[in-house]
Amino acid sequence: MSKCSRDETSRDRLGMIRLFCLLTITVDLFLGNSSALAADKDQRTSSIQDFVAARDRWSQLIGRPLRVEGRISVFGSNELRFAECDVRFVSERKLTRPRGELTNVEVAGQLQKDNGRFVFQVREFQTRPNDLEQLKLDRLVMDTTQPDAYFELGTWAKERGKFYSDDDLRAAGNELFRDGLMRAHDSLAAGDASGMRELAAKVKEFGVEERLQQQFLHEANRMEFTAAAQQEKPNLAALATRVARDLPGSRTPVADGVAALRNDYEQAPEAVYRVADEDTRRRLERVFYSQVILAAIEQEAAEDGRNGYAIAERIENELPEMTDIVDRYRQQELAYLDNRIGQLTRQQLLDLAGKHEQRGESEQVTNVKRRWLQSREAAAKADGPRGMMELGEEYLNLLRDERNAARMFQLAYSANPELRTISDWFADHGYVLNQGRWTKPGEAPMSADDDLAEAVREGRPQQGMSGAQVRESIGSAPTSIVRMATAGRISEVWHFKDLGISVQLSRSSQQSELTVLRVTDAP
Repeated sequence: MSKCSRDETSRDRLGMIRLFCLLTITVDLFLGNSSALAADKDQRTSSIQDFVAARDRWSQLIGRPLRVEGRISVFGSNELRFAECDVRFVSERKLTRPRGELTNVEVAGQLQKDNGRFVFQVREFQTRPNDLEQLKLDRLVMDTTQPDAYFELGTWAKERGKFYSDDDLRAAGNELFRDGLMRAHDSLAAGDASGMRELAAKVKEFGVEERLQQQFLHEANRMEFTAAAQQEKPNLAALATRVARDLPGSRTPVADGVAALRNDYEQAPEAVYRVADEDTRRRLERVFYSQVILAAIEQEAAEDGRNGYAIAERIENELPEMTDIVDRYRQQELAYLDNRIGQLTRQQLLDLAGKHEQRGESEQVTNVKRRWLQSREAAAKADGPRGMMELGEEYLNLLRDERNAARMFQLAYSANPELRTISDWFADHGYVLNQGRWTKPGEAPMSADDDLAEAVREGRPQQGMSGAQVRESIGSAPTSIVRMATAGRISEVWHFKDLGISVQLSRSSQQSELTVLRVTDAP
């Protein structure tokens, strides 16, 4: 019926069906059919709008018993006219107008032709309640547990309101549709997103206010989002597309107040959306859309943070208002790289330093470069003079640190004093040979204690240090410790995973402090 109310051709067809059903019942009454006599009176009465809709079949109804009801526009002693109908309804007997306001009547009789024009000969006449009164009566007796009862009565009200151009009746029909939709809404099983979408479609079909349709679509999408969270690999991208299609505010970023809005919405999304004004609803739709998009992006985020910058870029492009989350992901990747500094290639180190530089973290730029260089010292020493000289050059290239560059070249010289390349490097940088060590003119060679003290300051664990000096030089505890006890000695291996080194220490049973034996690459 609801579709008929919105389609003129279908409505005319429905009017014909009603009228011919009326004709059949009325003929049965005329012939004394017992089952027809038991029929409800309203089932035997056609509305005036159905009568008008069947105009092209009136010729077939001439002489047959009919009963119609509707609003009157003219009432005389022997004639009346129905509103929106140009047929004269005449009576051989005098029609007595009842007291009070008269708006609706019901007549029974036959359709005739007089001088080529249709005339309805009235045999019976009675008053009826006006349309709003009839609506109240019907509502009192309908089954309020059934949404279809609301829809049926609402269809009657809207069709009749449209026919008579009665805004009050049409509004009453809309109210019935809305009440029926809410009854159906409250009857849905929890999580029935498909049923909720069907209700949203009915809102549009019934012509109820769009606001209710938005509420149902919002709840349907929320249900689908909740269901997706329970799936191992949900298709959140498809859900985001549906949200953007259904909720018009989804694509417009929220410029200000987003944190407070997001917090309120997350507490009770359906309730907050239901009572919000239209402008706030658009903003809430963006908050919800952002949740879906963020969840879709975060599906690709590595747990250890290694792709934090890629995730941050996607969030920044699609959800520019989420600056706090963008920075959090960048920090996760920086932490991931910082913790694995010894495993990075030179280019990866430069990329990491560049990211710190972009953030204005100049101290971190120096720190990661120094830690990366220190993590390579064990391998450089194992590689011999060539490896140590190459690392010395890197100290200059990356940090302009001539002191540590000279230290690496000194180690190379101690390993092979005959290499002219080493002597040339020192000479080129203004060093002179003094008691087997290269120093600047006027500087005294460092003692072993001075060397250890400098190594501690520069964060370089080396042979001869105590365990306390190792911790002080690195500034953190070992990632893991392996202890071993043999005859009269206790040995430990300290692994520093982020630096990629292992420090081997040992002490006798009479000593209280461990001493570094060697520093090697971590296994």
